[in-house]
Amino acid sequence: MNSDTVKYSSYDEIPLFLDANDIVRILGISKANVYYMFKADGFPTIALGKRKLVRKEKLFSWLEAQECSAPEQCLIPSREELSRRKNFRT
Repeated sequence: MNSDTVKYSSYDEIPLFLDANDIVRILGISKANVYYMFKADGFPTIALGKRKLVRKEKLFSWLEAQECSAPEQCLIPSREELSRRKNFRT
C-alpha cells in the first residue's frame, strides 16, 4: 500500500512515533503547516539528525492544550510571528 493512501481508522493503528507525513494524514493539514508546528515553542518535537518526530500521545496531548476560545489565545504562532522571531530556526 502506498504510504500516501494510508488511513488510520483508530487511535491504536497510529504509529507510536509520527513524522510529518503521518501528521498530514491524521490532521489533514499541509506538510508546510506541520513543519511550522515542529518549530513552534512548546511543540513536543523529537529531533533525530534532520528527521523530526513526535510521540503519538504527546501530539494528542498538545492538540488538547491548543483548544482556545479566541485565536490570540492559541499557542501556535502565525507564520508572520515566526518570521519576526530572531531565534526562528529555518
